[in-house]
Amino acid sequence: MLFSGALALSDNAESLSKIWGIKLLAKFLDGSYETHGPNPHKYPSVASFAGMELMDIISGIREKVSEGQTIDVPLFVAHSQADVTTPIHGVEQLIETTTAGNTFFVIDESYELCHADLVVNQVLLNTMRFNTALVKEHEACAIPEANPLFDQMALMLRAFLAGFDAGE
Repeated sequence: MLFSGALALSDNAESLSKIWGIKLLAKFLDGSYETHGPNPHKYPSVASFAGMELMDIISGIREKVSEGQTIDVPLFVAHSQADVTTPIHGVEQLIETTTAGNTFFVIDESYELCHADLVVNQVLLNTMRFNTALVKEHEACAIPEANPLFDQMALMLRAFLAGFDAGE
């Protein structure tokens, strides 16, 4: 199951990861890692070194795919077309390499649903105790919003999982 699956990063992040020595520099510059932010369900930022490690994993997956390897298990993928943190083309390319039946729940770009909001429903939003005093107002997607298609996504996930119970 992939929810906003990180199989591609922004063009800037991907380009930056190709610079020799950048991981070492990122590790040095990261300093102490901040784990407390306005949203108790999400890290306030991602360490640069962690981003470089993630890009290594993504590159490894792409290499396997380019070698012709396939994924032989069904995938459930939910992703927003408006996600700029992990662009949708990464999971689209992965799905093309699968041989099993998949469920791909795509949220249209017109909803402007941010990366971290994919798994947020109204109940979670109401109970998360989001601390607006810690928000960087200029940051896009800083304040969480409920996924308007959360119920439909959950229904599709239940149907996907029910296929396993039925022996499909």
